[in-house]
Amino acid sequence: MQNFMGLSGYVWWQGVVEDRQDPLELGRARVRILGFHTEEKTKIPTDSLPWAYPAMPLDSTPGSIPNFKEGTWVMGFFRDGESAQEPIMTHMIDAGYVTQNNSHKGFSDPETNSFKPEKPTGTEPVLGEVNTTKLARGITDNTLRDDSNITRVYPYNHVSESESGHLVEFNDTPGSESISVTHRSGTYSEVDQDGDMTVKVVGNNLEIVGKDKYINIDEDMNVTVGGNVVSTVTGGRTEKSGSLEINSDDEISITSEGAVTITAPTVFVNGNLAVDGIVTAGDGTIITGSHVRTGSMSVTSALPTSQIPVLTGPLGILGVPAPMPGILNNIPFGILASGINVPTEALSDGASLLSENLVALRQLETSLQTAEEELDKWNDLESEIGSRLGALELKYGIE
Repeated sequence: MQNFMGLSGYVWWQGVVEDRQDPLELGRARVRILGFHTEEKTKIPTDSLPWAYPAMPLDSTPGSIPNFKEGTWVMGFFRDGESAQEPIMTHMIDAGYVTQNNSHKGFSDPETNSFKPEKPTGTEPVLGEVNTTKLARGITDNTLRDDSNITRVYPYNHVSESESGHLVEFNDTPGSESISVTHRSGTYSEVDQDGDMTVKVVGNNLEIVGKDKYINIDEDMNVTVGGNVVSTVTGGRTEKSGSLEINSDDEISITSEGAVTITAPTVFVNGNLAVDGIVTAGDGTIITGSHVRTGSMSVTSALPTSQIPVLTGPLGILGVPAPMPGILNNIPFGILASGINVPTEALSDGASLLSENLVALRQLETSLQTAEEELDKWNDLESEIGSRLGALELKYGIE
């Protein structure tokens, strides 16, 4: 029992990782250890170094591997004591200055691993500088966050930087408390000291939601799109707003396989209105014409202009007065029907009068039909009287 680990004392060591390509994929590394291995690789080459096992922290994820690379200084102990053949890695003590690698000597990155990540161009460490991450030292120049205006002060910005350059920051600098996650491409998500969030995507942005999605915005929302917008909705779509304004520098086209309904007290068109079809009034009245436009209105009638009646007063000749004289007198039926342009004000007034007195027009139409029937009766009576007078003239020889 005297040789049991811990009873005979620990044998601590310090060394440099020279190979992390563990064939068993257990997170092991070949470490050249000071005092136990020579600097000369001709005596002890890298592939002759023993594999050192990692001792992971208790809060690490089971199955995860340590985050080190070739050239990293680590420390640990020998599990087999003075035999020094079973090294265990416990810590990294890699803080220091960036030095030049020497592939011919030990205690350095041998640079034999050609398939390893590299940081984006311009963000690599500089020889002679400390190897603490620049952002942790409050430096943003030549980093992926050189566009950030958030203050970072050492030692309050806690940065985790991956080997290829991904960044995670927990910034506790007083007055600049922030969190950011940055991809090596430059895409990032950042929450600043006020809780404002900025997301920048340098490539495409794809979002997939398996069920419902709700977005609540207490104040304004602004969306700027440099290209086209395509929205595909398989179900219905409803938009509710206090007001709606659509501005377009080009045509606006609405295509529907069904009817398009606009429900509003008044619809204004400030410009030309082209209708390729039939315009139907609310009561079913059909207005046909070649064109309708704001500023003036023309409707082409099926009747010649000479046959279009102009209602200018009581129909005294038939004994049938207009139902609402003084109002109908002002409606330019003949002008509208003949295709003559009408000023906007007159068109608006005429449209209002037509709408308000539609019932009166129907009554007038009924009165005209009644008068036409009366005229037919008078014509029949006139014919009968003429026939009888002719018979009497013949019978009594009246000349």
